[in-house]
Order: sequence, then C-alpha cells, then structure tokens
Amino acid sequence: GLDTSAPILFQSDTNFSNDASGITATSTGDSILVRLVSDTSVSCGSGSGSPDLNFDVFCSTCVPPTGSVDVVEDCAVSGGFNIEITLTDLGTSTSFTISDDQGSPSQNVNVTGTYTFGPYTNGTLVAISVDSDQDANCSDTFSDLTQVACPPSNDDCANAITITPGETFDTNPIVGTNLGATDSGELPLPGCASYDPADPTGFGGDLWYAVTVPVDGNLTIQTNANPTGNGGDSGMAVYSGSCGSLALVECDDDDSPDGAYSQVVIEPIDGLAGQVVYARVWEFSGNAQIDFQISAYSATLSTNEFENLSSLRFYPNPVNNVVNFEAQKSIEQITLFNMLGQSVLTAKPNALSSELDISDLQTGTYFVKVTIDGASKTVRVVKQ
Repeated sequence: GLDTSAPILFQSDTNFSNDASGITATSTGDSILVRLVSDTSVSCGSGSGSPDLNFDVFCSTCVPPTGSVDVVEDCAVSGGFNIEITLTDLGTSTSFTISDDQGSPSQNVNVTGTYTFGPYTNGTLVAISVDSDQDANCSDTFSDLTQVACPPSNDDCANAITITPGETFDTNPIVGTNLGATDSGELPLPGCASYDPADPTGFGGDLWYAVTVPVDGNLTIQTNANPTGNGGDSGMAVYSGSCGSLALVECDDDDSPDGAYSQVVIEPIDGLAGQVVYARVWEFSGNAQIDFQISAYSATLSTNEFENLSSLRFYPNPVNNVVNFEAQKSIEQITLFNMLGQSVLTAKPNALSSELDISDLQTGTYFVKVTIDGASKTVRVVKQ
C-alpha cells in the first residue's frame, strides 16, 4: 500500500494531455513512488482508456542551488527596475557565473548573497542565467523578467490624490490608470469586483483617492471610462477612518451609469458629513490594464460653495516651515491631521489669507482640512 508518511515531492490534478514532460521532482532517497488516480470521466467498461505510460527518470549529477530571482523597482533613481538574484545555498557547486541578455558585465560568485543587475528601462524583457561553473545540470535561466511601469503616485492610501467635489461628474474628473500599480495591503479588503492583488498578470494593484464629504452629507463618488484610454472594468471601495485604520463604507462593481464602472452614493444617514473618505479603485479581477476617470460630485453643492473651494490656493508643497493659504472668501478654519487621523494643529484665521507654521512637526504626509464659508476641502501636504 501507499506509504502516507513519505514526503510528497509533486502532485497535480492538471490535465497534461497525455504529455507530462517537464514535471520535475527531487528526492534524496533511492526510489520514487508514482500514484495515478482516475478522473472518472470515462469507465473502464466502455473500452476507453489511456495509452501506455512511459516514465523516464533522470538522476541529477549535482544538488542545485536555492534562492530567488526578483524584480525590484528603481523608480526614484533610474525610473526603471533592477533584478536581484539571491543565493541562499550553492548546493554542490562551488561557484556560479550570473549574467543577463542585455550586455551587462557578468558576475562570478562563490558565496551566498544577493547580486544585482540593472537598472533596466521599464518594459524591457530580461533573461537572467545562473550557470554553475562545475556542472551544467545545476544551471538555470529565468526569462521575461520585467516591470511594466513605475507605480503611480497614489499607489497607497497615505499618498491618496485629493478629489475636489463638483456639482456634476464632469466638473472635476481625474484620469487614472492601474499601469504599474501594486498591492497597497490596506485592510479591510474589498468584498466585490473580484479584487485580486496577487494576479500573475501584474495588474492587480489598487489606487487611492481622498475627498471631503460636503457638510450636508451628500456625495457621489464614481468612475467612468477614460475617453482617450483603453477602457476596462473597475471595482471601487469607499472607506472612512484613516490610513492603516479604515472602515469599509461600501464596495461597488458596476453601479456607474457608464457601463462596467463603479459608483458609491453617500447620504446624510451615513453620518460622514464633513469627513474625509477614501476611494480605492482597481481593475475587476486584476488581470488587465484599466484607464478610467474618477470624480466626486453632489447636486446639492451650491455654485458659491464650489467656487469658494476651487479658489483655494496653498503653497509651497512640499514644505519645510510655513504653508501659505489664500482664498476669495474668508478662511474660517484650518485643521492639520496626521496619517492616523489625529488633529495636530488648528488655526482660525477668519481672513482671505493665512500662514500655517508647521516647522515643529515631524517630516511626513499630513492632511489639511480648510473650511471656507461653511464648506470644507481637504488637501495633502508633505512636510520635509
């Protein structure tokens, strides 16, 4: 009978179309047991069956190395990417020659460690060869390594792009794409539109936006197709709270009037008036590029309120010491929040312009809520 205590080296229920070549398994013993289980698609009594099975077993002449080959972004320095080859065990080889197919100098290594190649231009398909200098059977090549694009600026919650609410979708739309986006890791995860940040296509990343709900509590957040882009199918989740401590308000797939796009409607009963909410956008199932527009709007947002908020100017950003605020109507209050949602500084200038001294604050990202004539707008400021 089957020795169930033996380690399983390989198992799969994949239909190999009568050709299982390429399957590999490594055993440290001198025997391998193969067990085949019928898929019950046909009966033996019907006369149908499989052709004869041939097994070719090759004994390796060496113990292969262990480690990993990873694509690592280098956007801040080169605008592209590097490839890191990490060897944790050399196996029975004593040295390796590592090279790429892009003309980079090869590296000869005889100790474990991490070895870097690059930088490469985004979109370049790179092959890395790790060749044993003692036995070709313990060499390997890793192909089609690439980074499609650098992550967008709003790749995580802390760097959410601020949306200014308007009276209609077309008032203040922002164009977005998931090209280069990565998994932000924010919890709780969305519960709709097949959110899959681990999809092997690399299109499973999410993008983040922040908007202040008007004082009357009415706001619609919506995605539409980008007329000049590739279109697609979006998912969107809206959260309250602060980055790292979010609460899901609603998750939506296809409620937008623009086809397979998303819409979340916030009402006074939700109790979010005057609060900052976050919109998380991704491509349905995370397996394709999506180009979209996102906007926040409310028919109850008066023209005066909209003009007052639109007139707000703040500078410089990033800032070292003092942020300047200017508006066409009196600035009633300025409140600075850290990324935990805690208020760290408040001013009530009641003037058309104001200076906010943040020199004593730690470096990092802050949200500034500015109230003008009863309406509020939240902007992001980076303290250097």
